[in-house]
Order: sequence, then C-alpha cells, then structure tokens
Amino acid sequence: MRLSSICLGALLALPAGSNALAQADPRVATLGQLVAAEDRRAYEPGLFDAALRSTDPIVRRQATLGAGRIQDHRAGPPLLALLDSPDTTGHADAMFALGLLGDSTVTGAIVARLSDPRLLADGAVIEAPGTLAKLGAGQARTLFSRLLDGTSRAIAPRRRQLMLPELLVEGWRFGRHAPVRAALAHLRDSSDAVRWKAAYLLGRTRAAAGTRALLGVSGDPNPWVRQHAMRGLTRIAADSGSVPRDSILPALVAGLQDPDAGVRVNALISLVSWQDSTTAAAVAALGRDAVPNVRMQAVIALVGLPGSEARTAAAANANDRSVPLSIRREALLGILRTDTAAVVRIAAGMLDERDPRHRLLGIELSAASRGGDAALLSALLRDPDVVVRVAAMNSLGVVSAELEAETRTFAGTLLDDPDPVVRSSAWSVYGRKASEPQAVAALVAGWNREVARGRSGITAPILGALRRLHLAGGPAARAVDSLFLQRVAAPDNPQLRQSIGNWPALAAIWGTAPATVVRYTAAEYQAVAERWLLTPAERSRPVVWFETEGKGRVEVELLGDQAPLTVANFLGLVEQKAFDGGEWHRVVPNFVVQDGAGPGSDPIRGVPPIRDEFNRIRYDTPMLGMALSGPNTGTSQWFINLSPQPHLDGGYTVFGRVVGGQPALAAILQGDLIRSISRR
Repeated sequence: MRLSSICLGALLALPAGSNALAQADPRVATLGQLVAAEDRRAYEPGLFDAALRSTDPIVRRQATLGAGRIQDHRAGPPLLALLDSPDTTGHADAMFALGLLGDSTVTGAIVARLSDPRLLADGAVIEAPGTLAKLGAGQARTLFSRLLDGTSRAIAPRRRQLMLPELLVEGWRFGRHAPVRAALAHLRDSSDAVRWKAAYLLGRTRAAAGTRALLGVSGDPNPWVRQHAMRGLTRIAADSGSVPRDSILPALVAGLQDPDAGVRVNALISLVSWQDSTTAAAVAALGRDAVPNVRMQAVIALVGLPGSEARTAAAANANDRSVPLSIRREALLGILRTDTAAVVRIAAGMLDERDPRHRLLGIELSAASRGGDAALLSALLRDPDVVVRVAAMNSLGVVSAELEAETRTFAGTLLDDPDPVVRSSAWSVYGRKASEPQAVAALVAGWNREVARGRSGITAPILGALRRLHLAGGPAARAVDSLFLQRVAAPDNPQLRQSIGNWPALAAIWGTAPATVVRYTAAEYQAVAERWLLTPAERSRPVVWFETEGKGRVEVELLGDQAPLTVANFLGLVEQKAFDGGEWHRVVPNFVVQDGAGPGSDPIRGVPPIRDEFNRIRYDTPMLGMALSGPNTGTSQWFINLSPQPHLDGGYTVFGRVVGGQPALAAILQGDLIRSISRR
C-alpha cells in the first residue's frame, strides 16, 4: 500500500494541475524537491547548496535539516559556512544538522567558532554541546571537561554559562569518557536545570565517583534532581564507588514516600537491585499507591525481591480481582518463575471469562508456562474476538506439541480471511511447520494474492516459509524451485522485494531491491510542503485528542512544521480510525506509554517505513515521538515520554507535544483501551 493512499486523500486537496502550487508560491517547488530528496536520502549538491544560500528562512531551514538527516558528508562545508553567516537565524539549525551529519572531521571547525565571540547566535551555542558529543572526538571530550571544571579560558564566561546545562545533559554520550568528576560540583548549583542535568549525567553513567554525590542530593528540592538521584543508587554503582549499603538503603526507602510519583518509581527500580528482603513491607505499601504506575512498579519490585513477605504480597495482587488487570499480569508473570502450577490454575480460569482481555491473559500465561487446558485453548480458536482467535492460534502449538497439527489445520482455513491481521498470523502458523510439497502450492498462491493486495507485512511469513523449505532440500525444495523461483516474477513494490532477506537464490533472480522507497509523486511532495511548511501554526500544528477508556483525554499538538511526513502519516491513520479500539501495548512507569500497533504489539500492517525527521525539539516534557527498530524504520508505532528523557533527543523523531490532560496520561496502564484518537 502506498503511503500516499493512506495519508493524502483526506488531508491534501491537490489542484488539478501539478504546477498550480508552485505558481502560487515559487517556494513550494523548491521545498517539495527538498522534502523529496530527504525522503529518498539523496543529497543533491546543486539543489541543497542553492537552498542553503536562500534568503528565505523556511527554505534555508528545510535544506539545513535535510542535509543533516541525509548524512552525506559533502554537506559539511556548506553547513559550516552557515555558521559564519551574518544572518544568525539559521545558526542553531546548522549546528544541530552538523551533529546529525556524523562527520567528526568538522569538530575542530566547530570548536574554533565557539572560541570566536563574533560568531554564532545563542541558539547555536546551546546546540553545540549536543553536536560535539554526537561527533565524539577526543577534542570534544577535553573541551567538555575543561568547560565544566572552569579551566578553559578560550570561551567567554557568558557563552560557557549558556552551554553549561547542555554540557551536562549531553556528556553521557562519551560513555566511559564522560566528564563525571567535572560534573560533581554542579550538583549544588543554584539553577534547577543545571542540578538535574548534572544528576542525570551521574545517574545515567553509573560512575563510581557519582554514587556518593547522588546520595547527597537525594533530598534536593527539585523533583527531577531526586528522580535521577534515586535512579543512580543501584547496588552495582554503590559497589563500584565503595558506598556502604547502610547509607543507601535508608535513602531509597525514604524515596518510596516522596511526594513525586517519578521519585517513588525510580526508588523502587533501584531498590530491587539490592535484593534486600527487609524492604518488602515498604514496597508492598506502594501496591496501594494512588498513582497507577507506582502501583505497577511496586508489583514489579515485589516479584523481583527475595523472601516470603515479598512473594506473599505479590500473590495477593495476583489473586485480587479488584487490582487492574495489567498489574495482576505483572504479578502472575513474576510468580510464574517460582510457582508455575499456581499460575496455570489461574490461567485456566481466565480462558472462559467474559472479558476478552482476561481470555488473552489466560492464553499468554498458558503459553508462558507451556501448560494449560488444551480443550479450552482449542475452543478459543473460534472465539468471537479476532484478537483472541489470533492469540490462541499462535499459542496452541507452544502449549501442547500434540495440538500443533490441529492448529495448523485450523490456520489453513484462515489463509484468505478478510482480516489482514488474521491472515498474517494464519500464514505464520501454517508455514512454520510446513514440510510437504503440496504446502508449497498454497504458499505460492498466498504470495500471489498478497502481492496483488500490496500486503508486505503478510508476504514476509510466506516468503520465510518458502525460503526454509528451499534450504532444507528434498521434494519440497524442488517444488519451491519449480513453482516459485522459476515462475514468480519480482514484484513492482520495492517493499516486497526488500523482504528477500538472506535468500541468495531469490536475490540472484530478482536482483537487489531499491535502497529507498519513493512514496509520493512530485505534486504530492509539493502539497506536503505547502500544507505543513508554508502555513500558519494554527494549520501546521493541529491538535488531536487521545481518549482512553476510564482515564480521560490527552491533548496533543502535532508539529507538522517540524516533521511533515511523520505528521501526514499519523493523521492519515487517525482519519482511517486505525488506532481506535486498540490498547496501550507498552507502558513503562516514569518512562513512556506506547501504542500505534495492531493486535499484540505489531505495527499496523501495510504502513511503509517513514524516514526519520529528527529535529531540535527535546524530550524534556511529554512529547509524541516515533518508535523505531533502527534508522528510518518508523511506521505506525509512537510513544509519549512521561518524564525528561534526554537520551532520546535527536534520535527519535518528535512530532507532537502534550498540551493538556497530563493527569489522564499519568494514569494510563498497559492494556488500557484507546477509545479513539481524533482531530479536535
């Protein structure tokens, strides 16, 4: 499925002539070309050099960010030239783009400009530490330490003061060379921003020298300082710093009573590392905390602590039907490690409950324990809920080897089901044990049907089964050769061709797949540019409502001017109601809530990968970001951070910010139902 068919129909009304937009505003043509080149990850020197010299700030900004995102080192000289421009409006973007570029040879040139008081606007000075840390050269590490400890005289005091918070928060990127000792003094700074960022650096690096210092600020008036202090008081960090247990455990237990929920969560996380059974009572008390995710983290901690008191408290949560199901799930999965029989009994009782979420948990627990009631599981293959049917089909063979044949037979009846999620799971089950030559004909027929539908997510398990059969040899391999390799032509859809993987025989026939997927026409790229880059904020930054059942509404402002293709993709899925009725499939207390998946945690089928659109927006307050499994792999999954997460900055596309409903956001638990996502 082409992305434009998902996104553009309801969002962009294209004029009849492809050049109409460009005629209305000559910038549209240039911006469309820049967005298209970035989407292809193709640096075109003529196009970018001219745009980087443009007098229009919007054109110049798009060219600057695009040059950095493409990561072609030929962009280094023109980006450095921007830092010397008397027009300082583009300095910060140029500095940020140089960090994305990843060319460490420009480090010296950046440092030289920092030392020249005539160069660089304040915004570029603030971006400089992040850029230098990403480049990672030894010269940058030395500069960080000398600026933090005050021994550098090369940079003016005011400029150093502007850089100070970012020097601290970006220092973690140097790993074992992080400026830990130089950061220690800043834990007592009068600025909240400086103190919490110093605590972040020390807590994230787990450096021996930082543990005692973090203990000293565990009662800081700023909650973000306390959060990072608690996160750094782990047993490994304390042991490396020779800080005694008797000093840290009381601070962590005190943190369990902190008024800030994030501090309580982080104290729970660190407390488990100490494996001290005497803390179980204090942890168990948070199982009744008013904040749902503190309760969740408390149960996670209980199943991780030793001793009978912790096990008893965890079991009480597992058996209490008034406890939210997601919290019971964590307790049951934890208990599974020590009392499998008890969990199998509870799972069996869930398999015929009225609520499909209970049945799903029963299936999950049965599969995790490799036990359970085979008859009840078999009955769920015909469950009225499609998600339950898919889960049962995927789990039956795991629970009982004797049921593998029955499950595969059932999967064979669903290979052309109208629901693409059902078909994908059916092909996975059908193909994983296929060995007979006659199965090859079914696999090839399924491949042809799904190629015609453009379903790359469903062709993947089919292709995987064909490859396995071919490599195994024998009659089935000969059938793959005659029915597939010799007859089936390479699909036109580049995504389908990219699923070749490591099957040399197929790659030799089809050839190498295109490195990039061109998703829009030239007119559509122009429409994206006009819609998101050349319109006032009220149009380029629409607000959407996330309605969670029983929790309320979270309001998110989308940042179309910062990430136009990502926002267009997201809004297209919203228009299709693709997220309505789904569940928050991942919630990590005090870190992120995540969704944008189909049943289970798989991305929504048929959404092509989106190019990363990294920008200067920080994950300092709750932001909407694109989930990734590698560079340029975003599709439909997204997340919202629950607390400042500087390590995500510049590595995950920010395409929205939370502007309302923070209490509802804080109350979301894994498995909660998303009633709808809609435009305001």
